[in-house]
Amino acid sequence: MKNLNSINILYWISNIAIGLFALLLIIILIMNAAIIADVGIDNKVFTMELPVEVGGDKGTYTSNEKVHSVILTEAVGKVGIENAPKSMLYLGLTALLAFMLIGLRFSWIFRKFMINVRLGEIFILQNMKHLRQMSYLIVLYWLLRLTYHKIIFHLYVGRIAFEHVKFNNDFDYQFTMLIPALFLFVLSHIFVKGITMDEELKLTV
Repeated sequence: MKNLNSINILYWISNIAIGLFALLLIIILIMNAAIIADVGIDNKVFTMELPVEVGGDKGTYTSNEKVHSVILTEAVGKVGIENAPKSMLYLGLTALLAFMLIGLRFSWIFRKFMINVRLGEIFILQNMKHLRQMSYLIVLYWLLRLTYHKIIFHLYVGRIAFEHVKFNNDFDYQFTMLIPALFLFVLSHIFVKGITMDEELKLTV
């Protein structure tokens, strides 16, 4: 019963995720239309995640009425550019649109996977395909995110200047994002083995 409840929870989470991604897609499309028409956006602030680490600033830390010097060596974060040009906004919204489409597709495939599991159909060819498709979508997301960050890095980061903060030019490729994709791909091979064993068992019977 507990397993069935957890399966139902995952199924409904996938339904909610599909609804949220669809809603975000509509919002992004409306924002794109507003930018094209140049209406409803007076102060265009483009917020982007920095694809590199920052450092160089100095500060203080107070402990027991004693002041210690602090140096910012490595940090990550975001920057907001006021009155950003339309090209920058288009780039950000286009990337966000692509990410939402991938998220929507991933949630849809996961929902189909959970429907089969709820029906008790686990080691079937369709589930193996679902697992591989989800792993491919994670890799696609990583590639698009990497490409987007590379564009941001070469077009914009080099033109941003602060009085004390400096950018570290070591680009973060975030290979750890590929671990879930590898896990799902390996799991799909396990499902193939399970399907083969299930077919052999049926032939034996």
